[in-house]
Amino acid sequence: MALITCPRCGRKISDKAQVCVHCGHPMQEKQTPPLKFFTEDMTKAIAMEFQKVDEALAEERRNERKRRRGRF
Repeated sequence: MALITCPRCGRKISDKAQVCVHCGHPMQEKQTPPLKFFTEDMTKAIAMEFQKVDEALAEERRNERKRRRGRF
């Protein structure tokens, strides 16, 4: 058995303890998998929509330059 230091109270406790016996701080963090909000298909669809918006903005900028030059 090794002793470790509680990050909350600073006292020594067993490395096998699940919580600090002095202050109750949980010693082993629960490992939760990262949340995946979007599926791969959703991510691709969102990327395609952003690309469409970028293309529309680029076209709008080109048309604005043409209008300023009197070509449109």
